[in-house]
Amino acid sequence: MGLHIVRQFAIPALFPIVLRLINDGFGAISIQTAVITVVILLALLGLSSAYAVVAWHRFTYRVEAGELRIEQGILNRQRRFIPVERIQTFDTSQGLLQRLLGVVSVRVETAGGGGASPEVSLPGVSQADSERLRQALAAGRAGV
Repeated sequence: MGLHIVRQFAIPALFPIVLRLINDGFGAISIQTAVITVVILLALLGLSSAYAVVAWHRFTYRVEAGELRIEQGILNRQRRFIPVERIQTFDTSQGLLQRLLGVVSVRVETAGGGGASPEVSLPGVSQADSERLRQALAAGRAGV
């Protein structure tokens, strides 16, 4: 998430410098302009990384009282409660970077969810946690 924010702001931040280089020639940019640009980009990277870490720490999920409960958000706290009996599929996937980090992405789809995107997507879950979540959901469905 953090790199997405940096990428979103990096191009507009670099655009005036590139235009100046094209118009005035590549020798016309001052050291001061280059340093200010680098400092701004590093500040954006730092802020977006800090935001991503805080958002990751504020994201929780658990199975409780027959529901999958998900809470997320920093300023605006969002809570979603999904009844276990509505859950149709529980899939895990693992890309190259996730394989290197030893984590998986969990996708939970529900009855009546519709659409191409899953009802719940949990990126970066350890394999052990995903298996515990799968077992908790299966136990919750068996108890229903």
